[in-house]
Amino acid sequence: VCVPFCDEPGYVFVDGLCVSEAELWEEEICEKESFANNECIQSIWSKMKELDVGYETLTRFLGDDPKATLCMDIQNIGDANGNAVRSGNSVTINLNSDKLNRSKMSIARTLLPELLHAELISMIIEVGRYDDLQAFAQKYQGEDPFIIIWQYNDTYDVYSDVNPGWQHEYMADNYIEYIAAGLKELHPFLSSQGFVNYWDNSGFYLNSGSEFIEWNWDNFFTALAWEGLMSSSENENYKISAWENLSQREKDLINNYRSHGLIESNKCN
Repeated sequence: VCVPFCDEPGYVFVDGLCVSEAELWEEEICEKESFANNECIQSIWSKMKELDVGYETLTRFLGDDPKATLCMDIQNIGDANGNAVRSGNSVTINLNSDKLNRSKMSIARTLLPELLHAELISMIIEVGRYDDLQAFAQKYQGEDPFIIIWQYNDTYDVYSDVNPGWQHEYMADNYIEYIAAGLKELHPFLSSQGFVNYWDNSGFYLNSGSEFIEWNWDNFFTALAWEGLMSSSENENYKISAWENLSQREKDLINNYRSHGLIESNKCN
């Protein structure tokens, strides 16, 4: 009997067919009714799945297949744009129902870091709990992702109103470029042509001053990626080390790009 096989990276043999590992992972993600029935959110999520942006971001994240067992939902969750919450051995990513009047790119920007949060939570689930993670870290020597995560967990406190938590510190140190890369892939499909035309061959004056900045799309994607991973301007105790290590000009550039991105008209709600 001749058994076919898949020799293309990222594909596996399932029921006589070569199927992408990304597609298999995406098929396992459950969608709650409010998420599944929101046409605008579905247009974003469907494009993310079509381009494998979520899967690729998570694979780049730790260099391995995603571990997270996911559900997607839309709920009123207070002030945050989104969150990732453990539920048994799975993780639910919630988009805030009160914060959907944003550009599609901004909502995609929320989904990508929440996928990363879910992956980190799932790694803790896989080990057992934080005490087990510590025991694992103490016994194991090497560059295992669990060890790296434990080092951040051991150095930084858990998330609170006055503390960004170890997950935000870890992501800001290591994964801005991966979030930005995902947004760059989505940009041709989620950004309006009017927004693109407005900024192509254009620019802005930094902080409304005399320095003119030519618009750079890669810098825009990077600025979007920083959302949620910056120190708070309203709470002096809420600081993220990677953000604090940027120069004032770098922070100003990021904030200016984020501000100018608000004129995008391709929004949900």
